[in-house]
Parts: sequence; structure tokens; C-alpha cells
Amino acid sequence: MLPSEWKRKKEAELKTQQSGKGNIKKIHNSFIQSAIHGSNQQALKVIFYLSSILENLEMEKEHFTVVIDYEKALEFTGITDAEFTRTLKAMQSVSITFIDEVEKYEEYINLLPRIKRLYGKKQVEIDLYAKVARLIVDVPKQIGGTMLNVKEICKLKHKHSVRLLPILHLINGFDYPAKKEKTYTLEDLNQIFGVNFRKLSEMESRILKDVQHELNTTSKMGFTYELNMGYHGIAKGRPKALSITITPVSKKYVQGQLI
Repeated sequence: MLPSEWKRKKEAELKTQQSGKGNIKKIHNSFIQSAIHGSNQQALKVIFYLSSILENLEMEKEHFTVVIDYEKALEFTGITDAEFTRTLKAMQSVSITFIDEVEKYEEYINLLPRIKRLYGKKQVEIDLYAKVARLIVDVPKQIGGTMLNVKEICKLKHKHSVRLLPILHLINGFDYPAKKEKTYTLEDLNQIFGVNFRKLSEMESRILKDVQHELNTTSKMGFTYELNMGYHGIAKGRPKALSITITPVSKKYVQGQLI
């Protein structure tokens, strides 16, 4: 079976297996990485909410306006009214990069160029560029996307779980028969989680253990990880942690947490 055929088969299986079929969205891989590096927990939840309402919109024009029902957005994301408004404003500073290697140019587009709050109607108008919108809801014709249950992500409590879960799905979707794991340096993980730890042991104790616990007990996608020990340069003294290899663990059922 060709890699593309295998990938389409797995996407079809995911759609039929998971409940809440309308919450399964395909988001472009490059956008997942850009958004996670440039956004906080609330912004990521808003992005995933947008993916749930953009799919059936016409995207023929260069940019267009989307009307958001405020109450539905708050219910979906689980964030407060004040957080939602504050998050939309912050998202205006997030820039998505497009590189055209054929035409030889690089383009930067703001995630949300315009926001208009309509208090009387409990609605928000936002402007989106079609280029960005197509990344948020990666059209089915494209192979380079990751299937995500966006509603499941928005229910997560730990802010770092919201960042890591899409990446786990991304790793798990590596083209067959590639191994479903990825190795990260401390610098890589600092960028993913938006922190600035000096040691991998800190990363493990303060973030990875908590995220692993939440995802392994509440999500259909958990993970295991391994510290890779070694030396920088000449071997001397005790080996140090050089990187962490993360392996997604896909489950059919959520076991839950025993009290």
C-alpha cells in the first residue's frame, strides 16, 4: 500500500471510530507547528474552535469575514468572556509565514487582521486571509495535514497538554512505515511549551510528567518518553541528559483516573 493510500485509510478510520464526528478536523502540519510556537493555551483553543466553523465557508476571495457566536465559542473553548476578548487581541500579533520556492518570495500574514465586537448581538466579526484559513482547515485534497479532535483538545486543563497533544497526533501520522517517535532537544521543548528551562530534568519534572498523566488518563492519545543520556564532546564523569524521545500511544478507549 502506498504511503498516501495508507494515510487516507487511517484518516477514514479515525473519523468513524471517534465520537463527535463534527469535531474531527484536518489541520495543516505547518500551521500546527507555527501556531503552537506563537500562541498561548487560550489562543490555541480559539484556533481549534475556528477549525470547527470554517470548513463549510467559501474561501475563494483573498480575505473574508467570519461571524462568531460568542456564547457558542465560550462553551466550545471553556474559557471566560474576558479571556476570549483578550485572546483575540493577542492573536493579532501572531504571524504565519508562507514561503514560495517557485516564485522566490517569503510572505508574513497576521492570524487575525481585524476584530469587531458586536455587543448587542453577542457576536464577533473577524477577518481572515484565505491562505491562513486553508491551513486551519486543511482541505481534504492535501496530504500534509493532521486529524485532530478539536473539542477533545479544548477540554484539557493543563496548558502544556493543549500544546503537546496536536504534536503527538502529528508524530503518530508520520508516513508509513516511519517509526512513530520524535527526539527533541531542550531548546526544541522550550519552544514548544513556551518556557526557558536550563535542564532536561526540569522539563521532565515540571512539565512532561504532568502532561503525561493528564493525556494518559483523559485522552485517546497518550505518550511515553525516554531520556537520552550521553556526553557533550569528550566523555568525562557521569553522562547527562542530551535529548528526550517522545512516542505517542494511541488508545481506543480512555481508561480514566482511579480515585
